[in-house]
Amino acid sequence: MAGAFSGRIKIGDSVLYQQLEGEIVLLNMGNQEYYGLNDIGAAMWKSLLEAGSVAAAGDRLSAMYEIDDTVIRADLQKLVRDLVDAGLLQEVSEP
Repeated sequence: MAGAFSGRIKIGDSVLYQQLEGEIVLLNMGNQEYYGLNDIGAAMWKSLLEAGSVAAAGDRLSAMYEIDDTVIRADLQKLVRDLVDAGLLQEVSEP
């Protein structure tokens, strides 16, 4: 997959987030836009933060859900791309 993320990621510098009733609400302070993640998106967000990398988060999610691994990883890649494009996540440059 071209442009696929596999390395480390971090929360954007001007992003606040809060878990509310199984969902995640995100605020990009830079542009004052709110975003919401449903329960599946919230599980992906939590896995990304705990695992620290997209590849490791994919491994965690694959172990949690009885869904085809390629579907989970494709959905995770789409979410990460959307969050990076919105400035909510950033790729971490590794030496």
